[in-house]
Amino acid sequence: VPLFWLGIVSQLLFYRNLRWLPAIGRLSEQVSPPMNITGLYSLDSLVTGNWHVLGDACLHLLLPVFCLVITHIGEVVRLARTAVLEVLGQDYVNTARAKGLSEWVVVTQHVLRNAVIPLITMLAIMTAKFLLYTVMVEAIFAWPGIGLLTLTATMHMDFPVLIGITLMGGFLLVIANLIADVLYGIADPRISYR
Repeated sequence: VPLFWLGIVSQLLFYRNLRWLPAIGRLSEQVSPPMNITGLYSLDSLVTGNWHVLGDACLHLLLPVFCLVITHIGEVVRLARTAVLEVLGQDYVNTARAKGLSEWVVVTQHVLRNAVIPLITMLAIMTAKFLLYTVMVEAIFAWPGIGLLTLTATMHMDFPVLIGITLMGGFLLVIANLIADVLYGIADPRISYR
């Protein structure tokens, strides 16, 4: 499902028809923002103990987060299933079962530890997708952020801003791959960087 279509349909369903969730913005009009510490309303209200603002900020987060996650969850689940099934067919898993280990130990110690490597790779690559998709989500849900800045800079042909955002995106992708490499060593002790 395309992200822009899902965003608009979720607004129509959850805001207009069911009236369960807010459609746009970071807070309702009648709620004043919390004291600015980080710029994230949910985190700022949590730190200051303003529970009413925290609840409202979390309600405004539900639709954008839902749209970002639901468009990628199928890829992650499919890859996880394939990786687990591939590892389950390996000889060392059958050997662990033949030794009399419980199924819980076999799955957690042998299967999941080896099946997580492709997932780490995929999540590092998805970092770039999330940066791209945040442009659409912020435009649909009227959130001020890097996505809306990118959209505005594109419409006004503000090339220095676009270059800065592109460099930031490349930097985030490099950092995500570095974190993935570190996680490889934690997930599989056989991987060494010497």
